[in-house]
Amino acid sequence: MKQDSRLEDWFITAALSSDLAQPDAGTTLHGRVYGDNRFPDGYAIRTSPVVEVNAEQGYVITKSGTRYKLGNISPEYKQWLEDNKGGE
Repeated sequence: MKQDSRLEDWFITAALSSDLAQPDAGTTLHGRVYGDNRFPDGYAIRTSPVVEVNAEQGYVITKSGTRYKLGNISPEYKQWLEDNKGGE
């Protein structure tokens, strides 16, 4: 079985109508990837669109079929979410 790639310091990019606080189908994630033989550890990537989210187990699966275990959210993104949660 293929080992999951891990995404650290991640943040979500999405259409304006999407919820930017939670990964969702169609959103993409940016972050630093670890444990993916296509990239050196710590390499900054943008994923293909998310097609499945398992919040309970903390992973997403993208359109390309890659399963990413979500590590720590980007501190700057977390702060932005906190600052803007009432602005909708």
